[in-house]
Amino acid sequence: MKRCVIALALAQSLGTAWASSTTIDTRYYPPDPDAVDAATLPRVTPRLHSGAPFLVARRALLKAGWQPVNLKQHWVADEPTDCGLLECALHRRGIVELEGCPTDKPVCVFYYRKQNAWLQVMATGEAMSDLRVYFWAHQAPEGQASTACQPALNDFLERREICDHLRGEIPEPDDPDGLQAAIAAINQHCQGTDEALRRMKARCASDPDAMARLNALAPRIERKTPH
Repeated sequence: MKRCVIALALAQSLGTAWASSTTIDTRYYPPDPDAVDAATLPRVTPRLHSGAPFLVARRALLKAGWQPVNLKQHWVADEPTDCGLLECALHRRGIVELEGCPTDKPVCVFYYRKQNAWLQVMATGEAMSDLRVYFWAHQAPEGQASTACQPALNDFLERREICDHLRGEIPEPDDPDGLQAAIAAINQHCQGTDEALRRMKARCASDPDAMARLNALAPRIERKTPH
């Protein structure tokens, strides 16, 4: 048996042996509330569930040992006492783990830490009393690497993102030149990715945040064929 990449798979079955995988960095792209499948979110504590009032979920997280990450200290300027923004209301309530509330959607992002694990929580609403949890993930804020595996992890995820993008751009069979070019590009960027993922999981086994990102990837996208 030997491992082949998409070239042979495409030649035989037009890519049907390949799984699809997409990862989105929620530090930069908060998901839309209507697009989140709560069944796919990690189990953290029973009070952290889709639709839970944020303040209720926050109390449950603190009780379970999750500590707020003080992100207020990174804000550029002190907030005026008459600030009417939701961020200001949350800060006045002592919710320092707020990273911010994007202006393009009614979403606020919060971060917590428990030993080596990170937790990102998102809530939607126009006012503090209206905030409802809709998304959470084992994700650290930008610039916060929890273990030494992070530099290698970032390199791997960049390569894997290119591979996954190329696998989603397969030309139609009636375009032989485009198909051959796609095969060559996928062979270049995807060969060995299954083994690389296995090695990264072994290297990052003690980092829950890294493992959450690695486990979101399809574990096998290459196909073994006989000689």
